Amino acid sequence: MTIPDHLFDEGINNTLLHHDMRHVQQNKSVYEKTQRDYEQEQRDLLSSQDGDTCEIHDQFYRDHKLLLVLFRALAVMPITRSRPGTITFSWKSTATMYAVCFYIAATAVVLIVGYERIMILRSIRRFDDYIYAILFVIFLVPHFWIPFVGWGVAHQVAIYKTNWGKFQVRYYRVTGENLKFPNLKTTIVIISVGCLLLAVCFLLSLCILLDGFLLRHTTAYYHIITMINMNCALWFANITIAVYGALSEIVDHGFGFSFKEMGLFVDAAYCSTLLFIFVDCSHKSTLTVAAGVQDTLLSIDVLAVDRPTQKEIDHFIQAIEMNPAVVSLKGYAHVNRELLTSREVCFRERDALRSRQSLERERSSGAKPTITATDTP
Repeated sequence: MTIPDHLFDEGINNTLLHHDMRHVQQNKSVYEKTQRDYEQEQRDLLSSQDGDTCEIHDQFYRDHKLLLVLFRALAVMPITRSRPGTITFSWKSTATMYAVCFYIAATAVVLIVGYERIMILRSIRRFDDYIYAILFVIFLVPHFWIPFVGWGVAHQVAIYKTNWGKFQVRYYRVTGENLKFPNLKTTIVIISVGCLLLAVCFLLSLCILLDGFLLRHTTAYYHIITMINMNCALWFANITIAVYGALSEIVDHGFGFSFKEMGLFVDAAYCSTLLFIFVDCSHKSTLTVAAGVQDTLLSIDVLAVDRPTQKEIDHFIQAIEMNPAVVSLKGYAHVNRELLTSREVCFRERDALRSRQSLERERSSGAKPTITATDTP
C-alpha cells in the first residue's frame, strides 16, 4: 500500500523542521541558503499525483515497456498507459476487447488441436510415445488459466505499476537523483526476444523430429510455450511425467541416448531450471526486503527517541521475524525455496509460532518459561 501524499509531505516537512531547529540550537541563521537548499525547494514543489511529473521520472516503465507490450499482444495482461504516469485496466478498453477476441480465437485452435492430440492417444501402443502424447496435451492446459492468472489480477498490476511512477518522483524529491535500474532494459529485451525464439525453435524442431506432431499443431502452442518460458506456468504436471517417462524408458530398454530419452530429460531439466530460478529469486527478494527494513530500524539511535518509540521499533522487528514478506501465487501458494515441502514447513512454522506465543504469555504472567523442543534452534 502506497503512503498517501499528505503523510509523505508531512514526513518531509518534519525532517526539514528538525534540520532547521538544529541550526537554531547552534545559533546559526536558517536563512543562509545554499544552492542545494534552493534545489531542494524546487524538488519539494513536485507532486507524485501529477501525471506529467511521473512520466518524466518513470524510468521503470520505460525499461520494461517491451514486456508489457508482449504480454498485451499475447492477451495475457490487457493493461494500458491510458494517460501520462498512469497505467490502468478496464473491461471496456480496446486492449481488453482485443484480449477477449484473441482468447476466443486461440481457444478454438487449442480445442481443435487438443482433440486431435487426444485422438492420437488411442492409436499409441509404445509407452514412451504415450508419455510424449500426454505431455503435449498437458502443455495446452495453461491456455485456460489466462483469464484467472492474467485478467483477474490486471487491476492490481496496473495499480502496482502506477505506484512505481509515484515512488520514483518521491525518490527524486528526497535524493535529488532519478532512480536507476542497471541493465534492466537489456535483460528484459533478451528475455522477451529469447522466449519468443525459444518457443518457435522448440515447436519447429518437434514438428520435424517427433512423429505425429504436425505443423498445424504448432499454432496452438506458440503463445502457451512463450507464457511457460516467462511465467513458469508448468511445474509438477510436466517435471514429474518427464522424469518418470525417461526413467521408465531406461529401466525397460537401457540407456540408449535416443531422441525421446534426451527429449524427456531436456524437458525435465528445462522446467526444473525455470522452477529453481523462479523460487530462488522470490526467496532472495523476501530476504532482502526483510533484511533492509531490519537494518534501517536497527540503525536508529534508540537513545534519541522516547521509550514508547523504542518499544514500537522492537515490536516491528519482531513482527518482521515472525511474519516475513512472501511472494504468493494469488494466495494459493507461497513461492520460496521450500515450495516443494511447503506443507511440512507450514506445520513447523505453526508449531514454532505457538511455542513463541506460549512463552510470551508465560513471561507476561510472571511464570517461569517452560522450554520445549520447538523452542530450540
